[in-house]
Amino acid sequence: MKKRTRILAALLTMCVSISMLPFCTKAAEIPEDGDPGDYRLNGKIAPEFYDTPASAKARAVINNSKYQHASKFKDGYEIQTGIDVSYHQGNIDWKKVKAAGVQFAIIRAGYRSYGEGKLYPDKQVDNYIPAAINAGIPVGAYIFSQAITEKEAREEADYIISKVSKYKLKLPIVLDYEYVTPTLGRLATAKLSRAKKTKICNAFCARVASKGYTPMVYANRSMLTNDMYADQIDGKYKIWLAQYNTKVTYGRTYEYWQYSPTGRISGINDNNVDMNFRYVKQQETLKIKKTTQDSITMQWDPIEHASGYEVFKKNTADKYVKIATIEDADATTYTDTGLGKGEAGTYKVRAFLEEDAGEDYSPFTPAATGVTGIDGTALSAKGTALNRISLGWEQAADASGYIIQRYDSVKKSYTTIKTVTSPKTLSYTDADLDASKTYTYRIRAYKSVSGVKGYSGYTEAKAVTKKAETGRVSVSSVNFRKGPSTSYKSQGTLTRGKTVSVTGARGGWYKVTAKLNGTKKTGYVMKSYIKTGAGARIGFPSLKTQAVSRSKIKLSWKQIIGADGYEIVRYNTKKKAYKKIKTLTNPKTVSYTDKGLKKRTKYKYKIRAYQKNGTKKVYGFYSNPKNGMTR
Repeated sequence: MKKRTRILAALLTMCVSISMLPFCTKAAEIPEDGDPGDYRLNGKIAPEFYDTPASAKARAVINNSKYQHASKFKDGYEIQTGIDVSYHQGNIDWKKVKAAGVQFAIIRAGYRSYGEGKLYPDKQVDNYIPAAINAGIPVGAYIFSQAITEKEAREEADYIISKVSKYKLKLPIVLDYEYVTPTLGRLATAKLSRAKKTKICNAFCARVASKGYTPMVYANRSMLTNDMYADQIDGKYKIWLAQYNTKVTYGRTYEYWQYSPTGRISGINDNNVDMNFRYVKQQETLKIKKTTQDSITMQWDPIEHASGYEVFKKNTADKYVKIATIEDADATTYTDTGLGKGEAGTYKVRAFLEEDAGEDYSPFTPAATGVTGIDGTALSAKGTALNRISLGWEQAADASGYIIQRYDSVKKSYTTIKTVTSPKTLSYTDADLDASKTYTYRIRAYKSVSGVKGYSGYTEAKAVTKKAETGRVSVSSVNFRKGPSTSYKSQGTLTRGKTVSVTGARGGWYKVTAKLNGTKKTGYVMKSYIKTGAGARIGFPSLKTQAVSRSKIKLSWKQIIGADGYEIVRYNTKKKAYKKIKTLTNPKTVSYTDKGLKKRTKYKYKIRAYQKNGTKKVYGFYSNPKNGMTR
């Protein structure tokens, strides 16, 4: 019995011990100083960081072209590649990291435990930060937060600053605000509202900013979109977005993008490392102010906290090389001298900053390209019509083309009227001019290098258009408009044969003066409706018809002064065209009888006068058609 009792007691002890194991295991999962980074850096990353399962497995490297950047970052931004690290990365050779192409690093300075909520430093913070700085890598710092009150957020801000204040950080101090897992850790189990989480982030940032540092909030897309009000943060502070994908689908503003947790970088042994992009807005303006045949002068906007400036120029290997250091904080121009004619130069400028500015240098300005001047060409001008002046010049050496300008006496300035894009084109006709008027032109040659032009000086020439010409309306009626377009209001109607004075042209319209209801007016008529030249100076006959008999129709008209004769045509109904029936060579003849016609038949006639010009005839306008009928 005693033996059985001892056996039962032993079995009972074993059962009690076994039954206690789950509780012991559970207690071991959340130690008081539990590092929230242990989970994600051991591969236990919350699914909301990933867009697709494939993105979780992708191995990230520097300069991988598969990553697509938002369109707003394509112009005016420098896109830098960087990493963020904690003690989990082990020993780091920062010189190798730098050589691998890493342009910045954000280093964990501490964390709040996800169990009891105490603050602890990262084991490597005082090794990583000075070593990274010594290797020439710009550094920022972050704290892995588990803050559930605004007070704790301010404590975390003070704590991280206490750990990094002895170092010269160039990048932001960051609140890493994320759950250990969606169900584990004091931040997850606190079940805070979106408003509360937002206030915690803003409290941290405000505290950091009050100490003279740049604050930033790190969070994944789900946290920013669903668990806080990002629009109440990103208007004041920077956002570091975590989204593991080849492109960002987050719709609000951000300045950093953590795109992968599985990067591999030389100098970080065999451990994975978080990979990031930083979007650095370039300085707003660098422009070419002036060029000569041997120099290019550039100008930039003053840069805040500048002690001076460095000027870089692109060489033949497409690399930027420093060509000047300007130790003057107020300098905003620089002239590159000793250049050749038509030589291109592409430049960038950056400021070196005051010691307390947080960084050694400003970002580079966008590149600006200038081309030195070339030799010009002489211009000639000649009036060839009432609305045209012909321009000519000789080919300029090394030119890509020419720019022609005309002086505007109203604006008192020159306006470009033509850019000639072929260096072999050596003439141009300006055709939208007024009669009897002097026009002044100037021309300069240009050389184009990658779309940027270098110019010669200007040369000028003057010419006078020819006198106004007499014109006549060539259609039955036409609108006499106030301007050279059908959109302008009509001032009235001009009928066939109406005499006008053509005083200029604008596109497909003549500028004319004519009497309208006894008043002289200026307006516009389409060119196709006005006939000019010698024919327009010949009078316009007015035709009458009279039935003489069953086979005859008499035509009559008034004598046209200056005419040498007349031509009469009759309409052929079968051929549907007019055919000449008589040429009269006596200018005093003012009638003609058409014979051999059919009785009681309608006929249609037109007549025009002509003048002799040697062996040729110059014809005036036909009269309006006139019908006649036999008896």
